[in-house]
Amino acid sequence: VHRVASAGEAAGPTYFIRVRVRSQALGSRKLRSLARFYALRFSSGRIFPLTRLTEGPASFTLASQEEHRFCWHLAVGQELRDAAGGVLLMESPGGHALPGCPQAQERFVSADLEVQVPAEVTPDEVERLKLGYNYNGILNLGHLDVGAPRQV
Repeated sequence: VHRVASAGEAAGPTYFIRVRVRSQALGSRKLRSLARFYALRFSSGRIFPLTRLTEGPASFTLASQEEHRFCWHLAVGQELRDAAGGVLLMESPGGHALPGCPQAQERFVSADLEVQVPAEVTPDEVERLKLGYNYNGILNLGHLDVGAPRQV
C-alpha cells in the first residue's frame, strides 16, 4: 500500500495498492480465484470492509508456482492508517485426488495479505511500480463517511 504524494488533494488522499499471489500448489493442481477482500482502517479508527468477486476479467487461474500480479488506485476522503486483506481461491485436484477428498471435489484455499502501513510514493514512482502488474483502475470511495479523524 502506497500513499501517492500529490499537490492537489482537495478531494482526499489517493493510494496505490499492489498485490502478488503465488501458487504453492504441487503437481497439476490449479488455483482459481473466487474473491478478494480488504479491511481498510482509517485515521478515524473506523474499519471499512471491501470485497470483490473475481469474475470475468478480474478472475485468474494459477498452475503450480505461477503468480498473478495486479494493482489499483484507491481514492478516499480520509487518511488510511493501515490495510490488510486476502484472496479466496478454489483448488482443483487436476487429475490427482486430494487426501480425504473425492476425485472431483474442490476445496477453498485462502492467501492472506499482511497488514500494510502506507508508504509515500510520487506519481513517477507509481508508474515504475505498475510494471509487471495488471492495472485494474481506480476505486473512488471519497464519498464514504468514516467519521472524523482522531486527534493523536
